[in-house]
Amino acid sequence: MEEENLNQEEQLLEVSDDGVFIAWDVPEFEKLDRSWKWYLIAGIIGIGLVLYAMFTANFLFAIIVVMSGIIMFLTAQRDPEHVPFAITASGLLIGDHFHPYHEFGNFSI
Repeated sequence: MEEENLNQEEQLLEVSDDGVFIAWDVPEFEKLDRSWKWYLIAGIIGIGLVLYAMFTANFLFAIIVVMSGIIMFLTAQRDPEHVPFAITASGLLIGDHFHPYHEFGNFSI
């Protein structure tokens, strides 16, 4: 049993030709399944907050509430993209951005 664990660890630590120790894909965000009731309640709360903002003449707050509602709705309508993540010999590759290890003050695996 210990031999199998050691072999698996050795395989993980083997560096391929391009210097990648291990790589995987991560979803950009977690997509939540929300029912129509959730959207109804959120809409009622949003309309209530906009009415309150108008009543108190706080128009900036009304704009922020409307913009937040639009952003939440548009985010809920799209599927998350999968972002590639890789641990290499010289740093971390997250999507298209490479981060060398010296950028991290306190990091360990």
